[in-house]
This record gives sequence, C-alpha cells and structure tokens, in this order.
Amino acid sequence: SAGFVIAGTTAQTVLIRACGPSLVGFGVTSVIPNPTLTLYNSSSSAIASNTGWGANPAISSAVTLTGAFSFASPTSLDAALLVTLEPGAYSVVSSSATGLAGFELIEIYEVK
Repeated sequence: SAGFVIAGTTAQTVLIRACGPSLVGFGVTSVIPNPTLTLYNSSSSAIASNTGWGANPAISSAVTLTGAFSFASPTSLDAALLVTLEPGAYSVVSSSATGLAGFELIEIYEVK
C-alpha cells in the first residue's frame, strides 16, 4: 500500500499504477501476475479500482506526459488509474486478483 496527499486548493490529476507483469522486462521475477489497484479517500471509502489497464489511451498519454516507463504491452495485466482528485489524503492498496503472491511496484505521478 501507499499513501499521498493532494495539497493546496486545486484538484490534481494523478496517474496511479500497480506494475507487476511489466517488471519482468526489468529482470524482476516472481511478480504478481494480475494486480488489482484500489484508491481510498481519507474516510477509507474506495473511490476507484482497476484490474488490467486495458490499453486505455488516456493512461498511455499520461504515461508519456509523466515519463513513466511503458507497460510491457497493451494487453499486460498491470493496473492503472487516471483520476482527478480534490485536495486531501488518499491511500492506494494493491492486491493479487488471482490470489498469487509476488512482487509489484506502486507508482503515483502528478499529470500536468
């Protein structure tokens, strides 16, 4: 899990990723093959979730804008959310959609 804060008075767009399968290209073994990513607000209410990013063009564009590494393929089972959030505290939890344990990387980028 990871946490972050949107400061100030203006909403911000963020790219949140749970990278599992795409880490194999960087030599990481025993990755979570299909992560599920869930975003929670400060009241611990789930406000967004994703399993398998599905080659979403808006996410691809945000990856380019932020300089994040590209997922291994458009069909990779990595998870990603592109959301605009009001100022406040948030947490992100990633788990295995299939129940298989492994390594993963949670990333949070501000998209400008």
